[in-house]
Amino acid sequence: MAKKKTKQQSEENKSPTTEHEIPRQTNEDAASEKLDSLKSLNAMLLKETVERRQQVDSLTQINCSLESELNRCKSDKVSLQSELSGLTERTVTLEIEKESVSKVVALQLDEMTEVSRREKAAMEEKIGGLEREMSRLLEEKNAIEKTKKSKESEIGSLNARLNTLVTQIGEENVALSKICEERDGIRAQLHDRIQYEKGLRSKLTEAEKREAEITENSQKS
Repeated sequence: MAKKKTKQQSEENKSPTTEHEIPRQTNEDAASEKLDSLKSLNAMLLKETVERRQQVDSLTQINCSLESELNRCKSDKVSLQSELSGLTERTVTLEIEKESVSKVVALQLDEMTEVSRREKAAMEEKIGGLEREMSRLLEEKNAIEKTKKSKESEIGSLNARLNTLVTQIGEENVALSKICEERDGIRAQLHDRIQYEKGLRSKLTEAEKREAEITENSQKS
């Protein structure tokens, strides 16, 4: 009887222990779930941190690339500005040279035209005088021929003078031909000058186009 009572007491003592173990197990499960949740959250934060770090590295590389491109653009801009400055100076030089050549050509043309006009007028006047003299001598010759028999010696003298005048006229014609050749040579020189000026104008136009292109590229940069 005493053993049976002792056994009952022992079972009664065990029952409260079992009742206490159930809440403890529940708390451990909750703590385990919370730990798993924290681990999952930590893994997610770690992944997000890695992704953010990769984004920062990518942005840093892009920034470096942009800075390099900006420096290259600045260098290109400086180079283009330098080239533009050189072209501007060349354009000014060509413009001055063009004006100088134009003035020289104009002066030479005026001088050559005036000299040619004067020489031509003088030669025409001289030829006109010789022709008038020749006409007069021919008239005299015709008048003398009417009395040829009595004035043969005078006719011979007049013929000699006439031959001399013919020779002089031939020489003057040769001189006039030379003047015409010189005039043609002057015209050829003038043509060469004009072609040279056209070449300068073409170079100036090319320089202006190049300057416009560089200015446009510089503005775009």
